[in-house]
Amino acid sequence: MASGNAEDEFETVDYGMTPTVFQRVQYYVLALLPMVIPILMYVRIFGMNVTGSVVTLALGILASAGVLSAAYHNITYTKRVQLMRKSEEPTKSAFGKGNVKDYENAVSSYHDQVKRTAIFYSVFYNNLLFILVAIVSGSYFLKGKIGLEMEFIMSNLLGSGFAFWNSLNALKLLE
Repeated sequence: MASGNAEDEFETVDYGMTPTVFQRVQYYVLALLPMVIPILMYVRIFGMNVTGSVVTLALGILASAGVLSAAYHNITYTKRVQLMRKSEEPTKSAFGKGNVKDYENAVSSYHDQVKRTAIFYSVFYNNLLFILVAIVSGSYFLKGKIGLEMEFIMSNLLGSGFAFWNSLNALKLLE
């Protein structure tokens, strides 16, 4: 039996919890971009030779990007829910009786702005976590312990894994 409570209605709205195929591809492409920084660090600073192990490095990069893209989605979702809870979409009464089109445009614009803000925040936040952990782990914790190629893969996986773990904790805080 529905109680009619506005808070109950709010909890049943998806707000993008399940990503579309387009969103998954978008997150994955965005996750490939910060992988350039560890590549440059390992090739230019540490002198890693990529010609002998291109396939292994590519698989490591693709795996790290996959984990980071999942973190993007989780943080985008949590930020979107937070923004929706803190703000209100435009009301019909603000537009009068004859301005249905203006009202629909305002609501659409509001949702687009919330979505863009959440995605921007998520990409910036997760990239920051990824880059910091990848650089610190590659420069200090893993340095000289295993081969350069494995250090590169492990530092990337540690960075993206930390961002993903953090995003799971953010999801738990929503409940």
